[in-house]
Amino acid sequence: MDLTLSSATLPSESVAALRHGARRRELKGLEWVESPSDGSLPRGPDQATLGKGTPPVRWVLLNGEHALTDVLYWSRRAHLLGAGLLLREAVVESSLCVPLATVHGTDVEGAQRAAAWARLHEAQTCWEIRLDAIDRDAIEAVFSVTAPTLGHVRLLGAGPEEEEGNGRSVTGWLFKELALRGYDGTIALAPSGAGRRDEWRRWLFDERGWGCNTAAKKNAAR
Repeated sequence: MDLTLSSATLPSESVAALRHGARRRELKGLEWVESPSDGSLPRGPDQATLGKGTPPVRWVLLNGEHALTDVLYWSRRAHLLGAGLLLREAVVESSLCVPLATVHGTDVEGAQRAAAWARLHEAQTCWEIRLDAIDRDAIEAVFSVTAPTLGHVRLLGAGPEEEEGNGRSVTGWLFKELALRGYDGTIALAPSGAGRRDEWRRWLFDERGWGCNTAAKKNAAR
């Protein structure tokens, strides 16, 4: 499993700044979140900006409702980046030249629909989990439905938002469950909402602070 950083944490920051923060936290990739375009050209950084530097962009999430032209445009860009494409709505019925996953939450019926669509189109599923609303029984049920198709996990409220003895124990349990099922995909650390950006900025860029990995803990100890 590779931990990645979602650009939703600090959407106003540059790709270079996000990569810098991800490297400090020893994260292995970026999840680039793209909002719907205004009907003209799709927005977002140019190909060179997204394509150069480490860690690489691993997934592009089309957030909200996108026109088919946007999906085709971003599938091409994702292909050139060597990344996958995450869709909240299945707006394509034909194969794209890129790994594709549909997003679902911790709802068994929604997960079943996403997994069925993924199997039909030789695609994958992306599981979006809110850490402040964990239902372990529901988690287990969704695991059983999506395990064969799961390619990406989004943890909303991860990173600096996790509380001692609560959030971290939840993510530890999730990581253990994923590992036991042989999951070898990506996990994106993402915010629970826009109001937590100061926390994420400090966590990514300040020299001191709590972390989710060994390097960050050493920084905190120093």
